[in-house]
Amino acid sequence: MKNKIISFILTLAILTGIFGTLSLSASAANDSVSVYIDGELIPFDVEPEIINGRTMVPMRKIFEYLGADVTWYSSSRKIWATCGYLRIILQVDNKNMFINDNSIELDSPPVIKDGRTLVPLRAVAEAFSAKVKWESSERKVNIETPYPKSDYMYDEKFDKYHITTSYGDFEYFDLLIEDDVLTVTGYSQDKSIEEVAIKFNNGLLDNITSVKPNKEFELSVDLTEQIPSDEAVLSVYTKKENDDFFWSYIYGTVFIEKNKNKYSFKKPLVWENNKDYMTKWENPIAYINPDIDAEIVALSNKICKKADNDYEKILLIHDWVADNIYYDFDYYYNRDSADISLDALSVYQSKRSVCEGYANLTQALINAQGIPCRKVSGYSLGLSSNLRYWTEETANKEISNHAWNQAYVDNRWINIDATWDSGNKYENGEFLYEGIENHLYFDISDVFFSYNHKYIR
Repeated sequence: MKNKIISFILTLAILTGIFGTLSLSASAANDSVSVYIDGELIPFDVEPEIINGRTMVPMRKIFEYLGADVTWYSSSRKIWATCGYLRIILQVDNKNMFINDNSIELDSPPVIKDGRTLVPLRAVAEAFSAKVKWESSERKVNIETPYPKSDYMYDEKFDKYHITTSYGDFEYFDLLIEDDVLTVTGYSQDKSIEEVAIKFNNGLLDNITSVKPNKEFELSVDLTEQIPSDEAVLSVYTKKENDDFFWSYIYGTVFIEKNKNKYSFKKPLVWENNKDYMTKWENPIAYINPDIDAEIVALSNKICKKADNDYEKILLIHDWVADNIYYDFDYYYNRDSADISLDALSVYQSKRSVCEGYANLTQALINAQGIPCRKVSGYSLGLSSNLRYWTEETANKEISNHAWNQAYVDNRWINIDATWDSGNKYENGEFLYEGIENHLYFDISDVFFSYNHKYIR
C-alpha cells in the first residue's frame, strides 16, 4: 500500500492554491516583461507577452530553466515536462493542466502565437513550488524556487597540501602538509576512542597521540624522516578503550608524493571526472518521491523523531541503515544461487542486501521526510577491484560496481555511503553484528571521496 506523503512539496503547492491571479496592468500590455528566476534574468528568444491579464512565456525555455526535460507532441499539441518524479502535462487551448495525477484548471491555457507555444508563467513556476511575485512598476516577474540553482561543487579545486575528510563538524579528519610536515587533526563522535596513530606504507605505527576529553586530537610527523622514497600511502589508525589493538580508520587511501623535493598529496585520477559530475546542476525537486511505502514512512518518522533539522535527519537515517542492515556476502560470492533483496521495503524486512539495497533503503527513508535524495551509481575501489589506488585501467571504468546516495540539505548535495560505514555481515546464513564502524562516509568531502569512488552517469 502506497502512502502519499502529506508534506510532499508538490502536493503542498497544489493544496495552497498555486494558481492565484497574477496581477498585471492591462494598460501596459504592449510593454516588454522581464522574468527573473532566483535573481537571474531569463533570456527568452521570444519576448514574454501578457495575454488576457496573464504573463505567457515560451514553453521550452521556462521548463529547462526550472530543470525539466520538455517534449512537444505536435499531433495532439501537448506539452510533457518531466523532472524526476514530477510530471506536468499541458495542451494548447486546454485549461486543464496535470501535475502527476492531479488535474488543475488554468485561468489561461497555453496558446500558439506566431508559430511559438506560450504557457502561463505562474502556473508553470508554481508547479515547481516556486513563489511568483509581479513588480508592476518595473514590469518584472520575480520567481523564487525552493532550490535555487547554484554550483554544487564544495571543492572548487584540488588542494595538494590540504585534505579534509568531511564538510561537517560532526566527525572529521583534517590532513595538512606545511614545509614537509604532515599534521593530522580531527574530531570523533566515538566516545570510546582513546588514541590515534598514523602509518606509511607497511611501516610501524607512528606518533601515537592520546585523544583529548572533548574527542579532539592532533599529531604531526616530519615527512622527510618517514618517507625516504618519492611516494607513500598514508593510513590513520584509532584504538578504543579496553582494546589492545589499533584499527584502521583511513586505510591505504591517501597517497603522498614528492615533486621537486617537496611533499604533497597526490591528486585522485578520477578527480576531473567527479568534478564534472558534481558541478552539473540538477533540480533537487526531481529527487523527491511522493510514493513511499507506509511501513517505510513509519520507520523514517520513528528514526527522525528527535531530529531538530534535516541534517540531523539524514545523519540518523545513515546511522540506522549502517547499524541495522547486513551486507549479504552469501549473495556477493554466489550470485547465481543466492536470493537478494534490493527494493527498500524488502531490504528493511529481510535486514540484508548489497550496496544497491543499502542505497535504495537510504533513499526511501530520506524521501519519506520530504528531503531530496538520489541514488548514485559508480565504480569503487573496494571488494570488486581488490585495489587500494586508481590505475589508468580502473580510472577509465565506465561500468558500475557500487551504489551510494546524495541528499540535498542546506543548499548542497551531501555524500552518504552507509554500506561502507557498516560492519555488519550476513555470511553462511548467519547475521554477524559489528554495527557502525565509523562515520567516515557521511558528508564525506568530494576530494577524499574521489580517492576510492568514481561517479558514472
